[in-house]
Amino acid sequence: MPDPITGITGSQACGAAVEVPLAHLSQGEQRAFYARGVELVPPPRPFDRIGMPQARGRVYAPLGDHLRRLEEPVVELGFARIERILGRALPASARRHRAWWSNEAGGGHSQAAAWMGQGWLVDAVDFTRDTVRFRRGHS
Repeated sequence: MPDPITGITGSQACGAAVEVPLAHLSQGEQRAFYARGVELVPPPRPFDRIGMPQARGRVYAPLGDHLRRLEEPVVELGFARIERILGRALPASARRHRAWWSNEAGGGHSQAAAWMGQGWLVDAVDFTRDTVRFRRGHS
């Protein structure tokens, strides 16, 4: 139960942060994820000055970093490859909704900020092949 004043749970107060990367997926989706053999190794998480993990915006930074290092003007990445880059599963909405891949860096679109901040745009999403094509460019 969270502390009524701070809102921090007992595990957070002790400096622990319990994270379930596939919690947003149904049991069947979780089984399918693991059946694909994708290794889920979370990246090191940056901490703010009070020792708590920083905001969600950094979750997609490894994808932006990966794209920044590429020299090609266009690259196609499979969802499984993106998950390995991120060290976590994509949310279910990324596998179902084109809007998740929109080139809109404002608001709650931290994923788009990650690739757009490195000069990339999503050019196409293919849900039948589970791929995303990125291209260098400006919105």
